[in-house]
Amino acid sequence: MINFELHSKNHREFINPINGLEIVNIFDISKISIYEKEIKELINNFNLEYKWDEMFTYEDVINRIENSNLLFLLFYNKNPIGYVFFKPLSGYDFYLYNLYVTKIIERPKKSPIWFVNKVISKLPTPLNKVTCYCEDWHSHAQNVFISNGFSVIS
Repeated sequence: MINFELHSKNHREFINPINGLEIVNIFDISKISIYEKEIKELINNFNLEYKWDEMFTYEDVINRIENSNLLFLLFYNKNPIGYVFFKPLSGYDFYLYNLYVTKIIERPKKSPIWFVNKVISKLPTPLNKVTCYCEDWHSHAQNVFISNGFSVIS
C-alpha cells in the first residue's frame, strides 16, 4: 500500500475544462435516488474491469451517504464514467477512497486526473488536507494522485 497526502496549500485547481466532462456531487440522501441507475451501472462496470472481493453495493452507497460521506459522480457526454467517495475526518480533513473512472467507455485520457482535481476544489472549506492510499500495483491511480500534488507518506 502507498499512502498519499495533499495539503490544501499544495492544491492547484485546473483552470481548463475538458469538454464533455461534468461532475455531480451527492452529499445528502435525498439526491441519491435520482442517480440510482448510474451508480449501479458504474458498480457493474467496475466489477467487469476488476476482480475485487471488497467491492461495495448500491445499499452500501446509501449507508455511506447517510453516514456523512460525500460522493462525486463523473459524466462524459451525459454517460456515467466514474465516482469517488470522501469520508470527513476531524476538522476539514478528508479521506479519499474508491476512486474509479471506467475504461469501458471511451473518454478523455486525463479524465481521472481532472476529476480528482475538480472534486477536491468542491470539498467543504477551509480544506486542510486529503489523505488516501492505493495498491502498489496500481500505477495509474498513483499517477492521478501525484499529478494532483499529493505527496507519498511513509
